[in-house]
Amino acid sequence: MFCITRNPYILTQRHDCRRMNVVCHFCGALHWMDERVSSSKQSPELSTCCLHGQVSLPLLPDPPYPLQELYTSQSTQAREFRNNIVLYN
Repeated sequence: MFCITRNPYILTQRHDCRRMNVVCHFCGALHWMDERVSSSKQSPELSTCCLHGQVSLPLLPDPPYPLQELYTSQSTQAREFRNNIVLYN
């Protein structure tokens, strides 16, 4: 008996968005420089996060204590949770 396998995926061109370090002046969201809607690099104008301050969302409440402990604790269980958080989702 034998298995037929697919050829491995070969990445031929790497895309680099550089650093996400452009801060929205209205809400503080981080963006990439290529997300700006103006051509200015000194004072880039962004609109995808809050529509120039027109949208304002309240802060999320703190998670329940047991979940907060899994996010912040250095216990073995907490580290295992953070390492495999996608599986828990």
